[in-house]
Amino acid sequence: MTADESSEPGPAVSRRGFIAGAAAVTAGLVVGGAVVGAEPAEAAGTWVTVCKLSALKVGHIRVIDPNVSNVKGLDRPVALTRTAHGTVHALDARCTHQGCTVGIFANKEFVCPCHGSTFTATGHRIQGPAPVGLVVLKSRVVSRTKVQVFINPATSGGPLQ
Repeated sequence: MTADESSEPGPAVSRRGFIAGAAAVTAGLVVGGAVVGAEPAEAAGTWVTVCKLSALKVGHIRVIDPNVSNVKGLDRPVALTRTAHGTVHALDARCTHQGCTVGIFANKEFVCPCHGSTFTATGHRIQGPAPVGLVVLKSRVVSRTKVQVFINPATSGGPLQ
């Protein structure tokens, strides 16, 4: 008798049971970060080079607007700040009230020209009518020279309170 002949058939799996099991495995892979190639949240987005690091002065704010600049892949205005340690912070420069591009006041805070909402240089809400702070974007410095911002329309970070 061969191994195939001696084995007994296992319990029958219903279609519903199979689908439930497959869904559980898929959810486990996504939650566990086992998606090959990238995190699920990053799979739909792209890193966009927005400027040279030398274009950002330490402690100053710079807003890059895709309607004025020729930055390929940028779909929203982005506000950038650079720390003394070379770290770059990026914010979505659209007001969380109605989406107007914020301006810079005294190089210390953002002001919405549409309805007067104000935000700190780090994006926290000072006063409304904006209900929350500006949306934080992922950023990085590449080869010590280029500033990149992660643009993902679906998951670009959350607003600051």
